[in-house]
Amino acid sequence: MGVSIPLSQLDILASSFAASKDDFDPQFLGSKNFILLQQISDLVIPRTDTPGAIDAGVHIFIDLMLNEWASEETKVKYLAGFKGINNMAIISFDTSFVDCTTTQKISLIESLDVANAKLDNDSQIFFRDLKWFIISGYYSSEEGASVELNYDRMPGKYQGCLPFSEQDKAWSS
Repeated sequence: MGVSIPLSQLDILASSFAASKDDFDPQFLGSKNFILLQQISDLVIPRTDTPGAIDAGVHIFIDLMLNEWASEETKVKYLAGFKGINNMAIISFDTSFVDCTTTQKISLIESLDVANAKLDNDSQIFFRDLKWFIISGYYSSEEGASVELNYDRMPGKYQGCLPFSEQDKAWSS
């Protein structure tokens, strides 16, 4: 989104976010787009043995950021992007994205998330931005930064070369 947020404002946003996570009413997105965002977030980072994007409230974070910090141009882009994804579902499956089966949703998302593809489709470009937003929101959350990643609140001395295996978690700081 290309915005600079003062730390004092970020603290206010975080406290209002934490207080309203369970009974949140979308601030920017309408209820249909908010549910679409929630479902896409869950597909991008599902719950496994660690919390997923929904558990971290990424969809709420994105809605708040779009409402409070996004430029008008970004807001228009996101509304058009959600509309484009929904239209793709209607064209492909004769139903809205929200009403698609999980398999249909995954198929549609995979078609948008083609690695190394020439991004000539507005929906692909939008999905790349949205996916970055979901991942950034997740790893900025308590769940992503301290449960998914290892976190050492009081780090000791610097140890540059630690043994690492495929089963180890990455570190956050």
